[in-house]
Amino acid sequence: MSSTLPLRLRRNALSLALLACIQPGLSLAQQDVRPQPLTPEALDALQDPNLLLTRAGAFDPRLQQLDSRAVGLSAQRSSRYAIVQFDEDFVASGQDMAAWLRKQGLDVIEHLPQRAWQVRLNGASLNGLARMAGIRFVGGTPSILRIDPSLWPSDRDGTLDRTDGGDAIRVFGYDGGSADALALLIRKYAPNARVTVKTNDPVLPFMSHPG
Repeated sequence: MSSTLPLRLRRNALSLALLACIQPGLSLAQQDVRPQPLTPEALDALQDPNLLLTRAGAFDPRLQQLDSRAVGLSAQRSSRYAIVQFDEDFVASGQDMAAWLRKQGLDVIEHLPQRAWQVRLNGASLNGLARMAGIRFVGGTPSILRIDPSLWPSDRDGTLDRTDGGDAIRVFGYDGGSADALALLIRKYAPNARVTVKTNDPVLPFMSHPG
């Protein structure tokens, strides 16, 4: 029956069908934004309620992504951890965001201004979460948000490779992680590092080494 419609109407119908298929929680093609750590004062001055405010910079996760490669990091996103941002209507409804996430079987790691949380997926589907009402964005956590800006390859100036004592570096893992695994990872990328303190706390695994 649709084949009898004028071409212009068929095109409009197709456009509407495509729009209906776009899941509101998933991003379309994202614009790369250069990472730019901001001072607390600069972050407070931002007015856009959809921006994620992070140590690596501010960006709208639906429209933009921090360009990890600009600071020497991989652009790969985690398959175990994700960022979930709620829409303003969900927050206005008074619902508890963290409780909602836990109800979906997710482990809540930390809050990210604005209206966003980093979570451990525990096998949950990103597509499934994106289809749920109240979700503005969901996506795997990028590597740039898991590493302090002082340790970006473009900025660290060989800190981890120094043999003269260097700077003491503290490494904190996620809830449920392992300090032993963190120590192995440090030794992989910095063979000269010496671990001085290691705590396998189930809530906040921690290790320290003098660079």
